[in-house]
Amino acid sequence: MEIFFLVAVTFLPLISLIVNSVADTDGDGSKNKNAESFEEDARLVEKRDFETLFKKHDRGIYWKCFKILGNREDAEDATQEAFLKSIKNIEQLKEARTYRRWLGVIASNICNNIIGKRKPIDHPENEDNETEEAIMNEHSTPEDEFIKKELEKAVRRAIASIKDNVDRKIVILRHYNGLRMKEIAEEVGKTRNATQLRYCRTLEELYPLLEHLKGGR
Repeated sequence: MEIFFLVAVTFLPLISLIVNSVADTDGDGSKNKNAESFEEDARLVEKRDFETLFKKHDRGIYWKCFKILGNREDAEDATQEAFLKSIKNIEQLKEARTYRRWLGVIASNICNNIIGKRKPIDHPENEDNETEEAIMNEHSTPEDEFIKKELEKAVRRAIASIKDNVDRKIVILRHYNGLRMKEIAEEVGKTRNATQLRYCRTLEELYPLLEHLKGGR
């Protein structure tokens, strides 16, 4: 566990910094705004107003998928598939107000499957050089954006290197969706302890791939 402690104090802050913009939280951190959004989702789900739900969450889900996949076309396909699956399986949603979080998990699972089907390559040539931050943050410098993009690519490649589909899914759900270990365990059909152990072992394997990035921040 000494190795995992080293991973926790170095790798986790790095990956969290890179992916935190797509976590399931609103940008302004307003609890009141969150509550209103959840209640609006609940009303829309109850009315089966999927068109409005799509318009409301399309951008957020797309950027989540792009962060994971690094390719515009794949992200668009994953976004469309996620919404279609949410419509088809809407009866499985336990709480209507948690629609956004549920949709995000569906999207991340689709992205994980896409990664699993890709041919292993060291340096993907089809990664699109765009980020949500580059569009939204007018105060960032070109150097900042370049560093951010390189870090994002490095994390994507590290996660894509995880061969086991379940292990990769655990890491994606933890870092791109912010799910707690108990929730992830339910998603992957494992006990909480078994899920935690797989998570720790996977991070230990990823650490050497990202250790050199510590100096980039």
